[in-house]
Amino acid sequence: MVWGAALAVIVAAAMLVTRTDPVGAPDVVAVLEQAPLPLPTGPRAGLEALQRQVQLTQEPTREQTSVPPVIAADEPAPDGSRRFVFDCGNGITFAVRTVPGEASVRSAQILGTDVMTLPQAEAAAGARYTDGTSLYWSRGGLATFEVRGRSFADCTSSPGAAPSAEARARGATFRALGNEPSWILEISPQQLTMITELGERRTEFPHRDPTVAGARTTYRSFAGTQELVVAIDRVPCNDSMSGEPFDNTVSVTFEGTTLYGCGRAF
Repeated sequence: MVWGAALAVIVAAAMLVTRTDPVGAPDVVAVLEQAPLPLPTGPRAGLEALQRQVQLTQEPTREQTSVPPVIAADEPAPDGSRRFVFDCGNGITFAVRTVPGEASVRSAQILGTDVMTLPQAEAAAGARYTDGTSLYWSRGGLATFEVRGRSFADCTSSPGAAPSAEARARGATFRALGNEPSWILEISPQQLTMITELGERRTEFPHRDPTVAGARTTYRSFAGTQELVVAIDRVPCNDSMSGEPFDNTVSVTFEGTTLYGCGRAF
């Protein structure tokens, strides 16, 4: 009888250790053995530690889900080009446009209006462009520039600035955007461009001088029977998705719908 009872206890313990939940959740004991963490202190410490261990086994690890890009950037344009903006501190920035085999570098503070074009070169890591004298080398979200005898290291990528740099390259002087639905507005001296349907549709309106009343600037234009009305208020605004700060609050009336978002001038 004693041996029978002891055997029953051993079998029950083995079942407890190896048991899994009907939906496939791992057993708490197995979780603690596979992924031990320092246990916190406090009244709920034990429960919180167990919940965290179970969560860790149910979620893929960071290494499994993503690989850090070389540098943060928007998707490439149809011509294969990419645009980046790097902040090197002390008010110095570099705007870079890359195409297969070549990079164009601009910096108002260092190069003025000049554009430096560098051929791509071999690199043990990252992307390296050099003509033997000047250099642009990006690695892991950081970049190094060597320009006119000066070196700038550990310049950080600013992904939010890249779309603005691309808009400036197209001649825009103001850019606004909003979400749900996604839309972008670019204003240049020649036209106002409304970009909708996740970038698939561009509607261009001729530029007309705006009216200014206090802190509000209003543009009104027509393209055939379509009307575009843009109201720009000098009121700080934060993008509803990214939280990025902007100088202006913007509303756009387009195709009978008023859209709201944020914008900045260049």
